[in-house]
Amino acid sequence: MDASIAAIAMALQFYLKKISERPDKYKIVRTAKDIDDAIKEKKLGVFFTHQGTALFGGDVDRVALWRQLGFGYCLLVYNQRNAVGDGCFEKGNGRLTHYGKALVDAYNRYEMIVDDSHTGERTSLDAIERSSQPVISSHSVAMAIADYPRSLKDSVIKAVAQSGGVCSINMVGAFVDMSNPDIVTTDMLFRHIDYMANLVGIGHVGFGSDYIPDITYTADGIQTLDGAALFPDGGHSAAMGAKGVPTPAPYQIVAALVDKMLENGYSEEDCGKFLGGNMYRVMKQVWI
Repeated sequence: MDASIAAIAMALQFYLKKISERPDKYKIVRTAKDIDDAIKEKKLGVFFTHQGTALFGGDVDRVALWRQLGFGYCLLVYNQRNAVGDGCFEKGNGRLTHYGKALVDAYNRYEMIVDDSHTGERTSLDAIERSSQPVISSHSVAMAIADYPRSLKDSVIKAVAQSGGVCSINMVGAFVDMSNPDIVTTDMLFRHIDYMANLVGIGHVGFGSDYIPDITYTADGIQTLDGAALFPDGGHSAAMGAKGVPTPAPYQIVAALVDKMLENGYSEEDCGKFLGGNMYRVMKQVWI
């Protein structure tokens, strides 16, 4: 087994063990019905994701294996170029590869949601065009508000919406506001929500906090296996790392964020769509 695949499997084993120890509290969800059942049973529904495609080891039919193990969506690319296409930091902005096309087909076939966060613009657009199912961006913000390579250009936001998908905003300080703030405010987040909603409609905007509960490293210490920086941004993410990567926990800000949306003309129904309704719709369509 490839070393990276083994590491991913080992991490999964840990969580599966913990879930199996508390069947009264947790439930792995693979379909929208599973989500409904978890709510009825008053359990926390859990599914897994991965930031990239290393877990497939070049074999597109392994999508079926990881899907059965509880993975609901996986990124196509993580920042740098891989066998699928270009990441968001690749200046070449290359296209979806032949392997990438086969992988998107496998996602559709095995009911894995295609996720284009961290992916380059051209590769994202190609993947969206290739997919027969809605595509999501699970945790990215609008480049028109925060001009940073991790952000989404209008072209991608529009294409995701046209696919029937959802662009979910993250809450990472230096990504949502280029001033690299000490704290993340509702005003900062609302600017992204409102911009995307005005561009494509609130039915295609969601919440994907990207919250990491235990930051034990700084952003400048994050590297690929060959020593390259995962965020080659001229020190922007390193400066954020020095502050501890300011990112509020969802429970700390979500109520105030809803208040901010209501104060600015969004309805309770709109807020429900943003907080999970839109993603539930996509899951109901893809996770058959």
